[in-house]
Amino acid sequence: MAALGPPSQVIALHDQTLFYYLREQLTSKSYFLLVYNQTRENVTYDRAIFFFDKNGTLSDFAYSKEAIPLEK
Repeated sequence: MAALGPPSQVIALHDQTLFYYLREQLTSKSYFLLVYNQTRENVTYDRAIFFFDKNGTLSDFAYSKEAIPLEK
């Protein structure tokens, strides 16, 4: 938690605790002219999930990084 900060969610399972991190990045470009206006936004999501056993030891992890940002 010192490196990543507090998780987005903490989920208590039967014999494990799951720390779920979600990072959302929004980038946009806008052009405003008298006759024409255009805005493009890209949203990218990164997720990381860490599984801890009942002793607090990391037992598994998973992560995903979206390869292609969503265009709106």
